[in-house]
Amino acid sequence: MTQAPRLRILFPIDITDPHPEYFTQLKSLIPLKDVALVLLYVREELPAYEGMLGTMADFPDDFAHQVEAKAKTVLAELANNLKADCPDVTVQVVSGPSTLMIEKVASDDKVDLIVMNAGSHSKVAKYLLGSTCERVVKQSAVSVLVLKSTNAFKNLDNVVFGVDGSGASFAALSEAVSLLDLAKRQAKATVVNVVHVTEIFKYMSPVSFVASVEDNLMMSGETSLAQAKAQLTELGLTNVDTKLKDGEPATEILNVVDECKAELVVVGGQGRSALEHFLVGSVSGKLAAHAKCSVFVSKSKN
Repeated sequence: MTQAPRLRILFPIDITDPHPEYFTQLKSLIPLKDVALVLLYVREELPAYEGMLGTMADFPDDFAHQVEAKAKTVLAELANNLKADCPDVTVQVVSGPSTLMIEKVASDDKVDLIVMNAGSHSKVAKYLLGSTCERVVKQSAVSVLVLKSTNAFKNLDNVVFGVDGSGASFAALSEAVSLLDLAKRQAKATVVNVVHVTEIFKYMSPVSFVASVEDNLMMSGETSLAQAKAQLTELGLTNVDTKLKDGEPATEILNVVDECKAELVVVGGQGRSALEHFLVGSVSGKLAAHAKCSVFVSKSKN
C-alpha cells in the first residue's frame, strides 16, 4: 500500500522569470522526498487593450494558447529537474486573477502550504496593485512560505518568531518547528512581542488612559514571551531569547531580524482582529514585502 504524501505544497511560478534557484533553498528547508509538489502558472487575461491588439495584423490569433503551451513547457522542465529530490511533482496552468486562482487551486487540491518567491516588482506596480506575493500572504487560508534567498541553508542559525499573544501566534511556533525541523537544526530562537497603541487611539483617548493601556500591554507582552519561550523549549529548542519592543509591529520585528542576522522570520497570519487589521495593516504582509530573509506565515489555528 502506497503511503500518502505527508505534505502537499503549491508553488506558483512566473514563467517569464521562474527563478529555479529558489528550489535550492526550498529543498534545504523542507525535505521533498515525501512531498506532493504542484507547480502552478496563472495566465492572467490581457488587459483592456486586448481587443485593440487583436485587430493588429502581427498579433497572433492563438496568443492565449501559445502562452499556455509555453507555460507547460517551462513547468515541465522545472518538474523534470526536481524529480530526483521530489518524485511527486505535477504541473497546472489556469487562467484568471492570480491571487484568486492561487487560492482556488490551493483549496481544490487541499494543499498544506503555499511557497512563493518574493519576485521583483516596480514601486509603481506595488503602489497600484500590490504584489501577488503580499496578497497571497494576506488572503490565503493555508500557511505561506516566502523565499527571499536563493542560497541553501546548511543550518538555520537564527530564527525570529513574532508573537502577539493570540492563539494563532502560538500555533505558528509549533507549526514552524515541526514543518522546518527546527529542533533538530538547533537554531537560536529570538521571540519578539511588540507593544503598539495606534496613533488614532492615542489621539482620541486621555493621556492617563493611554498610559494605563500601555502598561497593561507591557505586562501582557511579558506573559506572552514567557509562554512562547516555554513552548519552544518544550518543542526541543534549547537556545531561546526574548525581546519586548514598543513601536510599529512590523518595523520592530524587521529591526530584530536585522540585529540577529536571522535567516527566517515566523509569524501567525490570523492573530489580529478586523479592526486592528484596518488600523495598522497586516504585519505578515509587511514582513513578506520588506524582510531581507525568508518569511513563514502560519495560518494554523491549532
